[in-house]
Amino acid sequence: MRSAPKTARAATQADYSLHSLDNYEILEVDGLNVPTYMREIVARGLGYLAAVVEGMEAKEVVLLRHFVMDQMYALLAYAPPLDAGAFGGDRGYVITYYDAPLQAGIQPSWSDQNGPAGRSTVSGSSLAQLRVIDDQAVERRRLAALEWGKDKAVAPAAPAMPRKVPGEGLTEERRSSQSKKD
Repeated sequence: MRSAPKTARAATQADYSLHSLDNYEILEVDGLNVPTYMREIVARGLGYLAAVVEGMEAKEVVLLRHFVMDQMYALLAYAPPLDAGAFGGDRGYVITYYDAPLQAGIQPSWSDQNGPAGRSTVSGSSLAQLRVIDDQAVERRRLAALEWGKDKAVAPAAPAMPRKVPGEGLTEERRSSQSKKD
């Protein structure tokens, strides 16, 4: 809960759903709004999706960053439109990534909870390996997190321009979404 955005109301169980577009900030996979530290991780996820999703070349793909669980990312391959139905069935395929770069003992990888539907003929062990993030990318992400933490710890006492940190606080889109809900 400490990392949850500051909202005008307490977070509800619905705010934690991983299958509701209302709970995500939508980032274009090929856009500049994907955080630098996530680009290699996203590339790995895209490779996995290409291996498991039938007809991937006809799908759109977005990177989603969860508002409440701001360390949770999702890659969604879907047939338009981008709506609640894009999360499953015949129209969509979603994988998730928990971004905890300073948490030791966990091998970072994309998680796939879709079951056998939509899978290619690639063997299960090969698919599992496609989801794992390589050690060099993990180390670069860890160093970026340490650097960000160091910068935050030595911030000047006087008010300064707030730094936009991916996943921290509310975006303008989230604020307007929250006011509509309230």
